Amino acid sequence: MLPIAICDDEPMHRQRTAAVLQEKIAGYGPALRLFASSAELLNAVETEGYAPRIAVLDIQMQEMDGISLARELNRRLPQCAVIFLTAFSPWRRRYTRQSTSISSSKASWRRGLSGRWSWP
Repeated sequence: MLPIAICDDEPMHRQRTAAVLQEKIAGYGPALRLFASSAELLNAVETEGYAPRIAVLDIQMQEMDGISLARELNRRLPQCAVIFLTAFSPWRRRYTRQSTSISSSKASWRRGLSGRWSWP
């Protein structure tokens, strides 16, 4: 079983990301858990001891952006790999630069979500 956290404040994107992951990586036995906010995910880590191996994070969220959330996850769960998603194209370059400062991170843009996935 491969525990994967999906954190996105947009319900449609959260569900679509889960569906694509279920389809693309079914052979790895993904155990997907969906979160509507950074606070929800951090609460599960803190109170339940939830420790995903992979966190798929939206970058642009209301209370805490995905970059800040990834930094916090890196601090608490250094073994957790991070994949960033965003549809917010004006900020792609800025976020790509910021995401490289976080260990175990990869950026993907929503338009390409259904395409081929590979991990470096």
